[in-house]
Amino acid sequence: MRKILLFIAMHWALLSLAQPAITPIPEGTKEIHFVYEQKAKVYMDDSGIYMDTLMMKVYYPKVSFVLKQHPKNDTLQWAFSKSNSFSNKELDRLKSLIYHTNEKYFGEYKIREKQVKIKAERDDSDARMFFDKVFKEKYFRFYYTIINNYVNEVQIKDFPSATHKEIFDNIMHRVVYNSDPMIGFYSGVVNNIQYKSIVYLNPMLPKEISIDIFDTKFGVERIDSFDRTLELTAITYKN
Repeated sequence: MRKILLFIAMHWALLSLAQPAITPIPEGTKEIHFVYEQKAKVYMDDSGIYMDTLMMKVYYPKVSFVLKQHPKNDTLQWAFSKSNSFSNKELDRLKSLIYHTNEKYFGEYKIREKQVKIKAERDDSDARMFFDKVFKEKYFRFYYTIINNYVNEVQIKDFPSATHKEIFDNIMHRVVYNSDPMIGFYSGVVNNIQYKSIVYLNPMLPKEISIDIFDTKFGVERIDSFDRTLELTAITYKN
């Protein structure tokens, strides 16, 4: 089937979280602790469902919508549709997407060992509100662990009921740059549609400061995709 290439506009599109003060790594630092927050580009209230327009077109092509101002950000015009415009199957998919996307990641990078350990947490206040008000279901907290070993070049995801292990070469995102070496793009495919996400790097972050694996020289400050954002919200250095 034909694939369509989607381009993500290069701007900080969603409600931006508080940015940490990123400074050069102090001499003698042994560990770097960091926090990322990932959010789906969805908002719900009693009036209906707001969603990034491109996200709506990709995931829900049969749902009609109008453009409407985002309730929390008057600079954004998102697709809006009543909840009853979605089929039960479509709502189930949206519920799953929100549950698996809205996560926080608490990372610890041990510099000498070149290993990152990340605690992933699903305990998001927005997702909980959506489940309560729209889906009328209980929202369950969930935790799992990610280990990125840069010596053996292996990623391990340890879930409560299963463990998955991948070598870096199989999961690495290849980043392409234009004129700015701190802003790049990488590709993915969903619903047989190819898209590009924007990755914002920071020269004061080592490449190990990330959740996923990238072929970059520096760490990730933010990722903007058509259906989600990932943003660094805290970083501290430990001797």
